[in-house]
Amino acid sequence: MKEDLLNEMMSDSIDIMDVSAATSAMSGLDVVSQLAFEQIQLENEVEMLETTLSEKKEQLKLVQEVKLPTAMQGVGINKFTTKDGFSIQVKPYYSASIKEDNQVDCFNWLIDNKHDDIIKNEIKTSFGRGEDAIAGKVLETLALMHIPCTNKKSVHPQTLSAFVREQVESGNPNFPLDTFKVFIGQKAKITRSK
Repeated sequence: MKEDLLNEMMSDSIDIMDVSAATSAMSGLDVVSQLAFEQIQLENEVEMLETTLSEKKEQLKLVQEVKLPTAMQGVGINKFTTKDGFSIQVKPYYSASIKEDNQVDCFNWLIDNKHDDIIKNEIKTSFGRGEDAIAGKVLETLALMHIPCTNKKSVHPQTLSAFVREQVESGNPNFPLDTFKVFIGQKAKITRSK
């Protein structure tokens, strides 16, 4: 009888331990579920904020590049200071782009007109472990060794914009605006008082 009582007590103890472990696991799963729900909410909020930011940037661009410059032009001014001390000035800005479809024409024009110094020539290759000595070789050596590499020519966007501004403002009649996909606009800049 003592043995039966002892077995029964052991069985009850094991059941209590199983219930305790299950309760602990359920509590842990509740935390996991809550955190998963929190992550989903945060992901949704971030997506919404990114969309809102994108929309606000478009609205700012419209005011900055169209509405405010047009309003100031309408009253015949390009610089103005508000009662609050904000200084507003409308200045021209230039943008251009060199893409695959116009790259050959753009580079040829730059070369033919002796402006090829703004073209960057980037050469890339990959070396494996222990090939440091090979990496020190110059481009001609790479070609002789038949090591594959890429050769990318480009003009940095800010360099291109500055170059376009220089060409337009100097009145260069030979500068091909269409080839470089030039856009000339006005942009209002507001300097806040300190």
